Amino acid sequence: MVIAQNATLLNSGAEITVFGNGAPSSQQTLSVYGDFENQPGLDGVNGTIALENNGNMFVTGNWSNFAISLNPNPNVFTNNSTSLIDGVVTLENTTNTQYISGSSPTFFENLVINGSRKVLLNNNNSVNNILYVNSPLILNSETFEIKNSNPLGISYHSGFIKSETLPGNHGYIKWNTGNYVGTFTVPFGSDATSQTDDLRLSVNIQQSMSSSDYFNFATYPTDMYNQPLPFGASPLETEVRKVVDRYWLIEPSSTTNLPNLDITFSYASEDVSKTKNSLNTDKLKASRNNTTLGKWLDMTPRGTNNLNTVEIKDVTPNDFFNIWTLVNNPPVLNNLFMGDAFSPNGDGLNDVFLPIFQVDFEVIDYEFIIFNRWGKIMFQTKDINEGWNGIPQGTNLSPLIDVYSWVILVKGRQVGDTNAEGRKQKFTGKVTIVL
Repeated sequence: MVIAQNATLLNSGAEITVFGNGAPSSQQTLSVYGDFENQPGLDGVNGTIALENNGNMFVTGNWSNFAISLNPNPNVFTNNSTSLIDGVVTLENTTNTQYISGSSPTFFENLVINGSRKVLLNNNNSVNNILYVNSPLILNSETFEIKNSNPLGISYHSGFIKSETLPGNHGYIKWNTGNYVGTFTVPFGSDATSQTDDLRLSVNIQQSMSSSDYFNFATYPTDMYNQPLPFGASPLETEVRKVVDRYWLIEPSSTTNLPNLDITFSYASEDVSKTKNSLNTDKLKASRNNTTLGKWLDMTPRGTNNLNTVEIKDVTPNDFFNIWTLVNNPPVLNNLFMGDAFSPNGDGLNDVFLPIFQVDFEVIDYEFIIFNRWGKIMFQTKDINEGWNGIPQGTNLSPLIDVYSWVILVKGRQVGDTNAEGRKQKFTGKVTIVL
């Protein structure tokens, strides 16, 4: 059956059965050259479709499901299973964006996206068997679920899945990985000029979890100060110019049955832009935020770098946390890290100059002093949590662009070394105010 060009197929409470003839899924048996909309009839009964024996749909317009969620089967299709025989929905348009929307999600058996961008306007749409990616899929802050626990649940050909909507805002790919062992790959993309899966994220599950377990996957870009932080993340302990401008989120449904994992991150060219970073991309390592301790560097960043990817192997449950990024493996801090510039302009980003001590270093006594180029004290404190905002202490003056000298006098010891009285150290350096 063919619905005419620019027409809308409106299923208002009808039970539609589309029979195929056992032909391959590429031979569509219901072609809609326009929009498809599903809704209840006057009696309040939802419209439904059964795709039987390779009965397949081809739609060039928007897909909408307004079925009533309290009624049986609000998800359009009546014969979802784990077999390709029950049909494929192909959304294909070479010029115009296609939208998936409605008051209820759609539970596709198999979904093929071709050509133009596909944009989600409602939450919790899902695919029972395979999502074939051959165009951009824009999550638009929504969640799209892969119910198939086989790693082949996403079949990538071209295009990408875009997780982020704005910096700090993102959608998820929810993948019901279940008790399957293997490598699950999400072809995320930055939506840059390359228009490919340049943010591909892979997780190799090495031991079985329970059949109900799943992972939520997401990624989003940041500015040059690596802001905004993911929800619940602690500030970076590494100089921001040594960190790629992106975070990855890998959120398991349960941490009580978490296996060892291998994780492979791909990063885009803008994530390592030399105008914003001073990265050595050949030495990028994976780092995660220990949200229990509020630290990143309690685990030394590690991994192997190769062609815009970083792979970290055998991440144990004790070392696994949800929030990841890529950094240049920091040198030995000698107990202290200090940046060489900050911008106290009140935008909430890098506004304060503050020492960061190595996570295994306990401060016993401390003094922090900053001088201008003529030796006048600009700032002085013995409070380890107090940083300099660029204003000469005790004045109402504005921060002045210049180079300043700093001195830190500290007495400390390694955490847990209760027998040590602590060792006195002196650190010096320079910092530049940029506005």
